[in-house]
Amino acid sequence: MSCEVANISFLVCPITTRRDKFPLHLDMPRGLTIYGVVAVEQVRAFDLEARNPRFIESVKQSDDSSFIEHVHECLKSFF
Repeated sequence: MSCEVANISFLVCPITTRRDKFPLHLDMPRGLTIYGVVAVEQVRAFDLEARNPRFIESVKQSDDSSFIEHVHECLKSFF
């Protein structure tokens, strides 16, 4: 019996307004609608087809490459 399941999964880090002094809480770049810190240690894989998410905003690498690089470096330690 073969079971092949395909889904669209993405890694997602929650954003919180609680500013704890935790090394894996990264400040969101300025100038965005969303503010707070990204809780990188709480990374999750989400099936976007099952969750039906609503897109709000993104950080483009050209806008703040140091932020994106810092998130990537933190995530590397998990994988």
